[in-house]
Amino acid sequence: MTATITARTTPRPPVRETPGRPAVAAGRPGWPVWLAAGLAVLLRLPFLGVLPGPDEGGFMALAAQWHPGPSLYGAYWVDRPPLLVTAFLAADHAGGLLALRLLGCVVVALTVVVVGITAQRLAGRGAATVAAVVAALLLASPLAGAGPVNGELLAMPFTAVGIALAVAALQPRTGRSPLASVPWAAAGAGACTAAAVLVKQNLADAAVFAAIAWVLACVTGRLRARRLLLLVAGAVAGAVALTAVVAVWTLARGTSLGGVWFAMYPFRFHASHATGVLTSPTLQYRLVHLTELWLGSGVPLLMLALAWTVAGPRRRDPVAWALLGTLAFGMVSIMAGGSYWSHYLVELVVPVALGAGLAARARPRVTTGVVALVAVAAAVAWGHLLVSRTITPGAVAGRSISRVAHPRDTLVTVFGEANTLRAAGLHSPYPYLWSLPARTLDPHAALLRSVLRGTHAPTWLVASGHVEVRRLRHGLLGPVVRADFHRVAHVCGRTIYLHDGVSRATPAAGRCAAPSPLTWMGHQWERQWGRQS
Repeated sequence: MTATITARTTPRPPVRETPGRPAVAAGRPGWPVWLAAGLAVLLRLPFLGVLPGPDEGGFMALAAQWHPGPSLYGAYWVDRPPLLVTAFLAADHAGGLLALRLLGCVVVALTVVVVGITAQRLAGRGAATVAAVVAALLLASPLAGAGPVNGELLAMPFTAVGIALAVAALQPRTGRSPLASVPWAAAGAGACTAAAVLVKQNLADAAVFAAIAWVLACVTGRLRARRLLLLVAGAVAGAVALTAVVAVWTLARGTSLGGVWFAMYPFRFHASHATGVLTSPTLQYRLVHLTELWLGSGVPLLMLALAWTVAGPRRRDPVAWALLGTLAFGMVSIMAGGSYWSHYLVELVVPVALGAGLAARARPRVTTGVVALVAVAAAVAWGHLLVSRTITPGAVAGRSISRVAHPRDTLVTVFGEANTLRAAGLHSPYPYLWSLPARTLDPHAALLRSVLRGTHAPTWLVASGHVEVRRLRHGLLGPVVRADFHRVAHVCGRTIYLHDGVSRATPAAGRCAAPSPLTWMGHQWERQWGRQS
């Protein structure tokens, strides 16, 4: 007789997600996340050889001479924090523009991976894939303004890591070691927030996210008040520590901390009054263009998907509310900038991508359709940019001057287009390379007139447009220019003047539009293939 023993198993209750806490344990990101990061880098490679824009060229010129000097950063002044200048300084030492573009690729890949890891911690591998894909698309799409390597792009990894650590800080403590009570994740989040702000002063997104998520978790009883205080203290300590390190480095380079503070914040208030927001046709045009890019990128649909998710399945989730609040802060930050440049939209990438991950978990069909639209829009815009000839008149004018200038020549642009200075390979006796500082800190051009009349008057003077040419001819600068300078060339809409008594060859106009990135890649391939053959 055979006895049959039947084992009775008790079914396990289904695992319930606790709002405000990660839905799954953090682990290594799956291959779709790495594939998305590789795709983001691959989509940026064709644009490595594009001539530098005003910010890229200007910051390279400024960082290359950062030393103790008469202005904020050596001989020049700019309303940016020192960590941004440090990044451009490192790129300049590493090889110049190509190194800067490769640094942008690394920054993009790191941001995509961190976003994927965070989304996986919050809502699983499916959410990680969606979040990483959205981040990769937006960081490669011209519609999101992520093409140039500037402050917003360089700050993205710090924002992504700061939000990731703020999420990790909500994890319940494990272990009985005294170190288990130390809020290391919160300290890291604070340090990352400080780093992002010291790259671009308005990018406090990680701090906004952490504040909303932690406070809501405490209000809903998922986080004790004592633990909240520890997290805040840890975040403040991390921010202070990182800021202290950057402050020491800044002082060692000869830059005043008081001057940095003024450049980061008080100057922006002065600039807003000096320019008159929304009164200039140029600013109105930029605002319309920025709005068109924002709508065309699909970001508003992703924001609506997150809002719908917050109003539904995750209405009690502090993390979802924190992402929504961070997006609201980002929109305010973009509008408060006042200049409405397209690269301002990069600030929205990390919270939008994470929000897409949460929405994909809660409302998969709708989110999949929205992500598909974002992918189509990004592909069309990227393809159009790939086959279009790039126009950077400031850099072309600078290169034309570099071919005929002497090593000790100097150059001043009136006003803006700092990439002209970098392309020319010259220095400027005038400290304001961008138009906003010049119009705000030298509103009546008194300092510029003094420079043009002085013993260190520039060899070359470049007017960046028709408005500036009229200012040189008929404005306050007119008598000085007519007395000491004469027009020698007109290159790509830029009027070039030479100081009287100086003899130089006439700068040649050349091509105002550089070959398309696709053509540039073909030339590089032919050169490489020819060498191997």
